[in-house]
Amino acid sequence: MQRSRSSARKPEEAALVFVLMLALYNAVSHADEVVVKTINGKQLPWTTYVPVSYSCQERDTLFFNRVVLVFLNSKDEKYGCLPLSMGVILDKNRILTSYNPFKKFTRDSSIVNEIHIYVLITLELKPGCFHTHQIHELWSGRQVTYTPDEDIPAYSWHGLRPNRHSPLHDLMILRVKTDFDKSFPFSKLKESQVTFGTKNQIFIMLIAKPGDKLTYPVRFAQINVDGGRKLQYYNDDSSDDVIVNCDSYISKLLGHFICIRNIYQKRGLTSGAVLVSNETVFGIGSFAYKRENVGILVFTDVRPYHDLIMNTMTDADTE
Repeated sequence: MQRSRSSARKPEEAALVFVLMLALYNAVSHADEVVVKTINGKQLPWTTYVPVSYSCQERDTLFFNRVVLVFLNSKDEKYGCLPLSMGVILDKNRILTSYNPFKKFTRDSSIVNEIHIYVLITLELKPGCFHTHQIHELWSGRQVTYTPDEDIPAYSWHGLRPNRHSPLHDLMILRVKTDFDKSFPFSKLKESQVTFGTKNQIFIMLIAKPGDKLTYPVRFAQINVDGGRKLQYYNDDSSDDVIVNCDSYISKLLGHFICIRNIYQKRGLTSGAVLVSNETVFGIGSFAYKRENVGILVFTDVRPYHDLIMNTMTDADTE
């Protein structure tokens, strides 16, 4: 098990760390069938149909092709896998996502062998939506700010044991073994230059720093929580007036958050949903909250965590 150089924790107190075999290949998606691939001598179930829709016909920009999807293999699920979260690429081998979907694996680490990261590299209309992905298995991962359960205040817990969770420090870094840019370099194309059919594009996302200002327009992407699996994209300008003061809805003690009015009437928010302003990530989806008839979507504010995010699971951190 990997341990942080700066950590003095006992092994049993260490942040969640995954160590498992890694495989990488390019998958072209064209049919809704589950197949078996032999990767490094091991037979693994893979889906040749990406188990979400990218809503190609509803998009006026391909900016959110930059998000990555994290799935858990499950023979009982449609297309053979279950969405766990979304995230963004930080550098050659790390992604930022939400911690809560992975908390349960601290109790059953064997299941992490079935977790995979889908990185969209090409989106085409042929007709319909035709996708090409790189698919990675995890090497390791941990919570950005490790917080033992006994240090989490009782009022911040939601749900019942053993599946309860807390929004406190709901950020996770996952790392892959084979670099994302091994086959081709990260793209430097501007948003307006990426169109359907632009091939082999992988993007690093900028993370907001302390002092950066969240301004309109704001936009976010999530996996639909109301029905069929598809990516949903929302764009809001100042006339929508969606940015609200979290203090009016939830306690400051719960953590650092950005709150968006739920004008979309969504039943929930995907863990790891990506909130962006000026092409920079400001928030990672944590939970939805409703008080009387007023609902908000709550994103963990990444700005206070910036330096931790940029260090967690780097080579220096895992030595």
